[in-house]
Amino acid sequence: MQLPFLKLLLHRYDHLTDLLNKIISEKPENVVEYFEEYSRKLKEARFRPETDHLQDFYVPPEDFELANKLMPMFEVISLKEEAEAEEEAADLSVETTRPDLMELMFFFEQAGVGLPRHEMFLIALAISKLSQSQPVEKVR
Repeated sequence: MQLPFLKLLLHRYDHLTDLLNKIISEKPENVVEYFEEYSRKLKEARFRPETDHLQDFYVPPEDFELANKLMPMFEVISLKEEAEAEEEAADLSVETTRPDLMELMFFFEQAGVGLPRHEMFLIALAISKLSQSQPVEKVR
């Protein structure tokens, strides 16, 4: 008779530890207000079929705003705009040279100096965008 009670107790203990792990990893604001919602979502995720790989997760507002600001850097220029830019560059006869920042980052990392990888990547994207929009000879 005590066996079903122990199974229920272990099930609730596992649920509570999973819930606390999720809260600790996501670090949301107002945990007390959303504690029951997190518990419900965790129970739903446990009984969700294996074929459903989409999962809702919390994104802090600061991270969301930063992502929205960085999205234009990742947009690909359309072929039409690229052809127009090449014609315009040919008219101005200015050859733009861009440094290979990822290679430079590698050498700086070997020396133990420099910026973090994600910062260097964002700088490389910004320089690429700048060289596409402005007719300058050297971008540094």
